[in-house]
Amino acid sequence: MTQQAERSLPKQFRFEQPKSPPVVVNFQGGQVTSDAGLSLIAEIDRKLQITSQLAQCFKDYRKQNRI
Repeated sequence: MTQQAERSLPKQFRFEQPKSPPVVVNFQGGQVTSDAGLSLIAEIDRKLQITSQLAQCFKDYRKQNRI
């Protein structure tokens, strides 16, 4: 994103609903990683062993000494 585009973005958003406290959203979260979801998926996979179970559905015909 260009600096000009960044300057044109609002620094804060406010969402209001009747009879509810307002929700304020800003961009002061610091540096954010885009792969955080992958960390969660990896942790779930470790616990549920999804890929291990899926791997058992396939036969590897390669010669082990050549892998």
